[in-house]
Amino acid sequence: SWRNKATIDLVTRSAIQLQKLGEILVKKGFLNSEVAIPLVGCGAGGLPKSAFVSILQLYLDDRFVLVEIDDDSHTTFGKPRN
Repeated sequence: SWRNKATIDLVTRSAIQLQKLGEILVKKGFLNSEVAIPLVGCGAGGLPKSAFVSILQLYLDDRFVLVEIDDDSHTTFGKPRN
């Protein structure tokens, strides 16, 4: 729930599930572009951005793009891996 603080374990499990889902969707022909991932777990979730990004770097491939909206409503995009 968005009311609870995020945990490293929850973000890790979610990243693993998301990667598996991405692989299934690619095999079935439903995914042929990048997927935008907001920095959930940061901010109100209580995790530092660096911890969140580190987890994603371990589990997600280049089809996933991180999306961040700062306090001034500027959107930035970046890959979890180089």
